[in-house]
Amino acid sequence: MAIFRKKSTGPAVKLPKNIQPVGDTEGSVKVYIKQDVYRDIEEYSALDIHNEAGSILLGQHLEDENGMHIIISEYIEAKYTDATASSLTFTHDTWDYVHTRHEKRCPEKIILGWHHTHPGYDVFLSSYDMFIQENFFDLPFQTAYVVDPVKDSRGFFAKKEGVISQLDGFFIYDDDNKKPVKLPSAKQTKEKGTVSLPSALLYAGLGLLLLTTLVSVFSLFILLT
Repeated sequence: MAIFRKKSTGPAVKLPKNIQPVGDTEGSVKVYIKQDVYRDIEEYSALDIHNEAGSILLGQHLEDENGMHIIISEYIEAKYTDATASSLTFTHDTWDYVHTRHEKRCPEKIILGWHHTHPGYDVFLSSYDMFIQENFFDLPFQTAYVVDPVKDSRGFFAKKEGVISQLDGFFIYDDDNKKPVKLPSAKQTKEKGTVSLPSALLYAGLGLLLLTTLVSVFSLFILLT
C-alpha cells in the first residue's frame, strides 16, 4: 500500500566509501546517512523538546548479495504538521509542501522513509508509528528514523525478513573522501574515565569533606586519649 514507488534515475547507485559505523552494522539491512543530513536532522530534532517533529528522508538504494543498502542523502522538514508531546500527524499541507520541495530540489531521488522525534520517550515505534510504517513506508528500502533529543538517542527501523524491527547500527558517510566523518554525539565519543567539570567539582568537594571529617575524628581521638 506504499504510495512512494517512484524509481530513482540517473547514474548507477554506488555505496559510500568514506563511512563511520555506529553500533553493529553487520545486518542484512544497512542504512547510510550523509554527514550533513545527520547533523541537520539532529539540530532540527532539538529545536522543540516539548512536541514531536518529523521529516521525509530521500536518497537512493541498492540491493546486492550482502542485502539492502539504504543511502540517505537529503531530507525535507515536515512542516504544517499536527504535533503534540506524543504524536505527529502529517496533514495535507505537509504532503503538499514535501512533494513540492521534492520535485524542485531533488526529483531524481526517491523517498526512503521518514524521521520523527520522541522527546524524552526514548527510541521505539509506537503502534501508530507502526501503522504508518506498514501502510505508507512498507517497501523493502524504506526506513523509520527516530531521534530522542532529550536522552540523546537515535535509531533506524526497517523490515528484516518481513518484520519491522530496530537495526543494531548504521553508517554516517560523506561524499568527500578526504573529509573526516564524525561520530553522532559528544556523549558517545567521550573517552572512558573522563569526568565532566560539574562531576569533577562534586567529587573534589566530597573528597575535601571526607578529609575534613577524618581530621576532626582523629583530633578528637587524640584529645580523649
